[in-house]
Amino acid sequence: MTTPFLVWGHEAAFLAYLVFAALVAVRSSRTLHAALFLVVMLFTAAWAQSFVAVYLGFAPIWLEGVMAAGRDVSWLALALALMQRNASNTGYFRVLTAVAAFLAAVQIGLGLHDPMAGVVVAGVRIDATLIRLSMTILGFVVVENVMRNASKGELWALKHWAI
Repeated sequence: MTTPFLVWGHEAAFLAYLVFAALVAVRSSRTLHAALFLVVMLFTAAWAQSFVAVYLGFAPIWLEGVMAAGRDVSWLALALALMQRNASNTGYFRVLTAVAAFLAAVQIGLGLHDPMAGVVVAGVRIDATLIRLSMTILGFVVVENVMRNASKGELWALKHWAI
């Protein structure tokens, strides 16, 4: 049996994120942002491995949906933590955090069930795909806010993260 290129790509991503997580754990400072970055690397590595396990039939289908939700939530948590430095006392930050928590809970809930399951509200199907799209848009909003409010020094430090 030949292994599809998709599996090898996810295995390579798993190894790369795992190695990078080890480097972050050993060499980074002991701050909240470094800890969140380590969690992001580990969740992304776990998602890549769960994709391979589900694809090859070694794990239940719902595992990939839940791990993808965990990966998305961890990246969004890191972005919100970076945003919190400049905007923690604003209503905008609180609303974004509440929306992120709501979307995360819905995405994890939908990940546990059939990904195509959902309800139709006003002709719009609310399912895992719509929630993931909403999380992506929210991520863009938060990244834009972080980059807009960063100083010149922070901007150069954050540019690779933002890409």
